[in-house]
Amino acid sequence: MSTSHSDQIITTPGTYDPIWGEFGEVLYSKTNDRLFGVPGKWDIRYNADLELAWIDPRPTTQSLNFLYKNYLYTHQDNEIKASSNVYGRLIRNIYKLTIGRHPLYKSRIELDHMFLENGNGRSLLDVGCGNGSRMKLLQDRGWITTGVEFDPEAIKFARSKYDGINIHQGSLESACFGSQKFDAIILNHVIEHLPFPCQTIKLCREILSNKGKLVIVTPNIKSFGHQLFKKYYYHLDPPRHLQLFSVKSLQRLIQEVGFKNYEISTTALRAEMVGHCSAMFKYGILNDKISPSRIIRDFNSLRYQYCALKHIKSNPQSGDEIILNAFIN
Repeated sequence: MSTSHSDQIITTPGTYDPIWGEFGEVLYSKTNDRLFGVPGKWDIRYNADLELAWIDPRPTTQSLNFLYKNYLYTHQDNEIKASSNVYGRLIRNIYKLTIGRHPLYKSRIELDHMFLENGNGRSLLDVGCGNGSRMKLLQDRGWITTGVEFDPEAIKFARSKYDGINIHQGSLESACFGSQKFDAIILNHVIEHLPFPCQTIKLCREILSNKGKLVIVTPNIKSFGHQLFKKYYYHLDPPRHLQLFSVKSLQRLIQEVGFKNYEISTTALRAEMVGHCSAMFKYGILNDKISPSRIIRDFNSLRYQYCALKHIKSNPQSGDEIILNAFIN
């Protein structure tokens, strides 16, 4: 029996996890959408043996579009622009002198490129390509890019900004690539949004070329950030994050769909942004007005970045993001 959080969002009970069907205890009760105001209350369940979290109730596939009606991350330009006020410039300069000089900063740029080398004319599929910005980034690195995106507003923006961008509207399953194979397939913060992650990753494997590479970046439910911020953790993001993995649970999924050759790790390279947003949720500072609270929050974000980088040295699986590279051969 389905229940409704609104006239548009239909949900089904989510007592059991959506991948392996195991029971989960309620980790956080009656959470809400802090970012974009989707109506409803959502429990977040967790199974400690699986190391997997998921939301309960669960939006039906037909309702997923309504979760993204105001999703500004993909409905507008997400390029970082220089701050115009004195305080903004001060924070940017401090950032350049601190995090910007850290030897791992160059790795953040590579993370933005999904750790892919020059494409040299090879083919790439971006599953959940959003507004197309990463496709353009990788196209500039020599890849011939194709995208798949179900959100029509994101596609509309991408096509208005990037002439000739090649995006299929719908799911990967509906794309019908036929015999076409791709040399690289990427899912950047996408697998946590998928209603059927096993099915999608299995299809990714089928359309990879013989020397193809699958790259997945996704939030880590076992991260230092989640341990610190708990229910205020930015990457929980109900109701859009349908499930959240750890290294253990993502590794199990990858093995079950047939990948035998893969590398998996975590990173804290973008922890500063996670700390910034999590602190906003925790302390209720949701505007950009200059205030003592905002100044403290911004400096604490930089401090959190350093703490997360330090923590990952002692616990390599504690980064805010999981990075998985899987290969056919």
